[in-house]
Amino acid sequence: VMFNINCVKRNGKPLFVAGGEYSDVWTRDGSYNSFAAGSFLAPDITENTLCALLADGMVNGSISGGSFDDLQFWDKHLWIIAAYHHWLITRNREFLSLAAGVSIKTLAWQEDHYFVPEFGLFRGPGFFLDSIGALPLPYAEISEGKSCVAEYPDALQIMTLSTNSLYVKAYRDAASILDALGRDASLAAQYREKADSLAETIRTRFFRNAPDGIPAYFIHGPGPRKGEAACYQEGSGLGFALLFGIPGDFLAQKLFDGVHLEPNGLPVIWPSLDNDYLGSGKTGSTDHGYHTPQNITIWPQVNGIWMLACAAYGKIGLLASELENLCRLIRENDGIWEIYHARTGNPKLWGHPAKKHQNWGATAILSAIHHAIFGLTFTKNGLEFHPNLPPDWGELHLNGVYAGGALLEIHLKGAGNRIFRFLLDGKESAPRIAFPGEGSHRVEIELR
Repeated sequence: VMFNINCVKRNGKPLFVAGGEYSDVWTRDGSYNSFAAGSFLAPDITENTLCALLADGMVNGSISGGSFDDLQFWDKHLWIIAAYHHWLITRNREFLSLAAGVSIKTLAWQEDHYFVPEFGLFRGPGFFLDSIGALPLPYAEISEGKSCVAEYPDALQIMTLSTNSLYVKAYRDAASILDALGRDASLAAQYREKADSLAETIRTRFFRNAPDGIPAYFIHGPGPRKGEAACYQEGSGLGFALLFGIPGDFLAQKLFDGVHLEPNGLPVIWPSLDNDYLGSGKTGSTDHGYHTPQNITIWPQVNGIWMLACAAYGKIGLLASELENLCRLIRENDGIWEIYHARTGNPKLWGHPAKKHQNWGATAILSAIHHAIFGLTFTKNGLEFHPNLPPDWGELHLNGVYAGGALLEIHLKGAGNRIFRFLLDGKESAPRIAFPGEGSHRVEIELR
């Protein structure tokens, strides 16, 4: 239903817009939706969307439209991750060749313009955090009702956990794209070296010596606090860092032990930024941050990243509670809204317009079901299964799964994430299916 609501035609081609009340195709939204579920469920529309987000041979900075702009530059490299994931599912070599050129040019541009050698990090706000209300004072001194963080030069100098974690994965996936094409082996090796170096810098500057095991939200840029860590919990930063394996098992466990969850799940930020920002350039009483749009609030796409991270580390209880929370919020509020109050669940915050039918809220939930619960994992060799079935959920069934030319029906039973028995068409098999495939097949997985 969300895909139908949010599918529009541009230049005669169907594309995904960000949500029911958004008319544009945004780079971060389009890339997230592709990565989370679009490539799996609607590959042709997804490919149209990814291609629409390009300008001058690289990823555009905010919305589709033909001419290049870099207004919201900081998280556009999510496109590279989405592009490689798209190829893993579709095996469209022509698209992969396009993605290689785009990745090379985009990473070169980002390095030239936004890498800070002094810190070994990329500057820029956090993933999707385009509001000045997503930062503490003095960054969030509101000027003339301006709300976009891109309008505040000092705020663009910070170096965030989520954005830098995305660079680690973007480098790795750019290398994998080149490997799949059999080209530029030396450049692929350089990308992997850069990914490893950046991951170590993230561990050093964000994770180590972090209070309660929670990594910093950002590192201050030029100014009196230059180089200091801002100790807030950034939801998408936690999710991306864990999902991409950056902290390692020891630091990851400290994170899980210390994470703060609200009654409705993982908030965007914790604790309150205390900046009195209500959204749309307005200030006032924010109820200690619970009514600031990008503060202590629930944005489903952030929870989607967190659920994938929980699955990657076998945290089935956290995965289950987060997915149950989101399903309950949707049921209680009759729809997938952009934001929910972290405690009451109300999608209508003070001073901020409520927006329904959000595409990345839908893809976040679908991603959790497909890739976290059923454990569908696309690799260069085909499809692997790494399911996580919560206790007391009973048997689960997923039909109409199209993967690599084959049509699958998948049945889960038991509980946990250790595969006791894997049957393919009634015969015991390793938990994977090679590509290309053909025909219809029944997959039965018993967990213990």
